[in-house]
Amino acid sequence: MKWRYGLIFVLLMALVVELSPAAATTPSSPYTLRLGEQSFDPLLDPPRLPAGWDDVPTSRPDLHLVQLTGPTQAAWLTALEASGLQLVQYIYPYTYVVWGQNVQAA
Repeated sequence: MKWRYGLIFVLLMALVVELSPAAATTPSSPYTLRLGEQSFDPLLDPPRLPAGWDDVPTSRPDLHLVQLTGPTQAAWLTALEASGLQLVQYIYPYTYVVWGQNVQAA
């Protein structure tokens, strides 16, 4: 009888691990970002935004995500700052929140 309770416990734990959010959001690419409850690769699967959020005026500074092609190099950060962007926060993987005018991919 004791082993039956042990087996039931193991099966329940396996179910909990399988249904946990961490297991459900395993990144599919090395560039997958996790922001809040959304996981996305900016190039392969852009985030789904609420209506109107993608209509940002380009005439004034705003926050932007800039994702680099790999581990950060000092020269890349210098180039971002030289283009007038202010680095606000690093986000894994290879991504910075920046403040400035609308950013175009380089």
